[in-house]
This record gives sequence, C-alpha cells and structure tokens, in this order.
Amino acid sequence: MKTDLDHLPANKQRELERVKQIIIEEFEDALALGTMSWKKKGRIVKIILYGSYGAP
Repeated sequence: MKTDLDHLPANKQRELERVKQIIIEEFEDALALGTMSWKKKGRIVKIILYGSYGAP
C-alpha cells in the first residue's frame, strides 16, 4: 500500500491536499461544537484514499 501521493500528477496532489485541509477544518469545527467531553476528544487517525487516485 502506498503512503504518499508522489505517483499522482502535481495538480491532483494539490487538489487532494485541499480536500484534506477541508476535512480537517470541518472536523475541528464539529469538535468545537461538541458539548460532551468524549466528543471533544475525537481525532483523525488517517485518511484512506481509494479508487482511481489510490493506486496507479
């Protein structure tokens, strides 16, 4: 399994980096709105890419 995006064209790498930023920002917003302590302890462990961008 690949752990980097080096096999993708530069424009797709930038696109995926932006998607990752959005996911992280939205997750942080959701945590900030949480009222229960267990909800505030959430974290993103990994983002798994699959499909045509996942492997050459």
